[in-house]
Amino acid sequence: MYCTTKLRKALDYLGGLDGGIIFQVKVDLGRCKTLTEKDPMMTTWQQNGYDSAWHPTGAINQVCEEKEQNCIKDSKRITITHAFAGCTRKLLSAGYEIVDNDNRIVERGTVVHTGEYAGPSEFD
Repeated sequence: MYCTTKLRKALDYLGGLDGGIIFQVKVDLGRCKTLTEKDPMMTTWQQNGYDSAWHPTGAINQVCEEKEQNCIKDSKRITITHAFAGCTRKLLSAGYEIVDNDNRIVERGTVVHTGEYAGPSEFD
């Protein structure tokens, strides 16, 4: 899974405000490989004992400083803390709803109690 601390990059991957969902996550990076331009481990860091890899300008767009990214090998190291819908109309038509009291996106019909987290399973 790819993650970034830059909202602009997440919005670029979202394809504008008309599609997708941006997840705010908490990540345990574990043993993290810092990648450099033309790094020989660019595609093999997973096989060399690393749990994640970080590239300051992104593996694809190595020119723009605003495009840093992390790649996490195992999704179990990631906890979704918030989800932000790019297009609520599409979200609702897909059978989801937004719970305003704590800003969650859940499947329609899910019983939600204030302060109770419905869990990331609906996003798998």
